[in-house]
Amino acid sequence: MNNQRTLMLQYLMENHEITGLDALKKLGIMCYTKVISDLRANGVLIESEWVTHKSRFGLKRFVKYKLLKVSSQARKMFL
Repeated sequence: MNNQRTLMLQYLMENHEITGLDALKKLGIMCYTKVISDLRANGVLIESEWVTHKSRFGLKRFVKYKLLKVSSQARKMFL
């Protein structure tokens, strides 16, 4: 699991935001909410933002996670 947290944190530091689809396609992480929760518990400040997107099936809502701050403890632990 630590490897997924490292991948997620590196991705967030480079791209500043991630969605569930990004986590699955780009990182191969299916349970991305657990990884986000673990990062938050270890000092990474991540904001959640609900996004509404119009698709051919109607309006769809999903969460976009944005990186705000990484504690020095989290840097030592995951990077």
